[in-house]
Amino acid sequence: MTVKSPLDDRRVQALLSKFMSGSIGALTPIFDLKRGFVYPDVEEIIGESEDTEEFLAMLVEAGILKRELYDKTVYCPKCGSANVSVQYCCPFCLSFDIKKSSLIEHIKCGYMDIEEKFVSGEGLICPKCKRQLNVEDVDYRRAGLWCTCN
Repeated sequence: MTVKSPLDDRRVQALLSKFMSGSIGALTPIFDLKRGFVYPDVEEIIGESEDTEEFLAMLVEAGILKRELYDKTVYCPKCGSANVSVQYCCPFCLSFDIKKSSLIEHIKCGYMDIEEKFVSGEGLICPKCKRQLNVEDVDYRRAGLWCTCN
């Protein structure tokens, strides 16, 4: 019994020829509310079908394509719909009137606060020790995000 190579599949050949000609640089999905992520370049070759994921998985398994994370989507846990709205809210008062800020840590003195507290007319100044912060990752580092309830 001979095992058929994915390269013998005319659909694989058609897709690879699009890459070779330069008409496709990467397989980029498009999000559709009803179907989730779809691959128009693949569907153009194999048709709009449920087989797209299986086809792409076969190409990854054969080493023809490399799988990479593109995006993540939030779905309703009850009905499975992606047509949802996400709102951040204060965990204490449940208000959605919150402000997202960047956290800054002054490396020399260890003071950490939201970026707005460091901003002055001369640039970034540490509110604790009053030193100027000039170079990121030398004088200071961005330590993440902080949400403040208004």
